[in-house]
Amino acid sequence: MMQKFFISLLLSAAVMSMLLDHAYGKECELDSDCGHKQFCDFYFDECRNKECEKDNDCEPKGFCIKDGWQCIDIECEEDGDCESGKYCERSFGKCYHKGCETNNDCGTGEYCYKDDWKCRYIVCEKNEDCKHGEFCDLSSRECHVVGDW
Repeated sequence: MMQKFFISLLLSAAVMSMLLDHAYGKECELDSDCGHKQFCDFYFDECRNKECEKDNDCEPKGFCIKDGWQCIDIECEEDGDCESGKYCERSFGKCYHKGCETNNDCGTGEYCYKDDWKCRYIVCEKNEDCKHGEFCDLSSRECHVVGDW
């Protein structure tokens, strides 16, 4: 009698588990649980359509992000591709507003750093402004340890 009770309890638990998984929308755990040209979105446990599988599936100025299977448009490859007052962040292929264009755009004790067009504080202007064993990098105006650079 007790054995039948435990078997029915285990079966009930298994059925409840399946029902709860379905009730909470758990559609997949692996990409193989999904259909052709779909992937399992692990954040939502549901199958989603792949927008792309390779860069050629995207527009000419785009690339395919493999973890979300989405096309990302490249807005720029160099500063000249952006409108006036913006620069190209090459790692993202996006144009961003320049925080400054010249040192005059920055506050007292700051300079315009041309790599990211943002104002930065001047740490040094010559080697003597740095500690012993450091040198002044004139492009970043920061002190660096000799040999680490």
